[in-house]
Amino acid sequence: YFISLPPTRYLLLAILLLGVAFGLMMNVQSYGRPEFFQDAIIDGLMLLSIPALLSSIVVKTMSMKTPFRRIVATALGGEIVYALAYTLSLLLAGIDPLWGQLVLLVGSALVFIFWYTIARFVFIFKYRSILFAILQLMFYLVFLMSNKVLYASPGPFIDVAIRFYVSAFILLLSLVIFFFIINAPMKKNLGVSSTDAASYFFSQWLYHNKDMEKALEAVGEGAKTIIHTMGFRRAKDTVYFVTPYIHFGPFGNLGGSEFSHLISQEIETRY
Repeated sequence: YFISLPPTRYLLLAILLLGVAFGLMMNVQSYGRPEFFQDAIIDGLMLLSIPALLSSIVVKTMSMKTPFRRIVATALGGEIVYALAYTLSLLLAGIDPLWGQLVLLVGSALVFIFWYTIARFVFIFKYRSILFAILQLMFYLVFLMSNKVLYASPGPFIDVAIRFYVSAFILLLSLVIFFFIINAPMKKNLGVSSTDAASYFFSQWLYHNKDMEKALEAVGEGAKTIIHTMGFRRAKDTVYFVTPYIHFGPFGNLGGSEFSHLISQEIETRY
């Protein structure tokens, strides 16, 4: 997220191609049959591409301010994990079907955490992040259960859904406990948790929100500093360089990385 992502159309194409590639791999044993390519494409799109696209569309609908390219990139990342889990599940199913189903549970739980973490700290959603993770798992689960090769004899939908969501929330609970442990020292000393500080940082950097500035103002203290001024007299005017003796920090337009650009932009606007 701190480098230029590929254009959205390339990311969407990658979502489709990954689904088709998985479908071909999944149906490789039936190669030579007249309906081989048709079945492979349908299986790949239904199991991977369509759930990823549905997740992207729903998240964008619920969060219009979030760039669609970042949403699609997140969906592609989750699709890659699902593709790996599905592939490993197919390989293990021939040895022990229980191991194959266990891989599916673990893979879906990992993607659940992946979506939650990105939505929480990059999309800056404190509560909707859980909803996004729940919805994308539901999309994948519906299409997974429709495929009898990858998930044979699944049983009632509600029973299968409970198993998948319980495994996802167990992993989420472990993550929450981990966050609680690492947040405790900073929360005690400064009144701001480490995870909130990270969220404010990304919010400032990616969206130019002022949450970080408000947090620093709440925990900071007033101080006096010196200002260095140097002037250059020219024929018609005098140019001054004003240097405040402070370090702004790498907080986007709060200072640091964009400060010189903001000064230049202000000068161009005025003169």
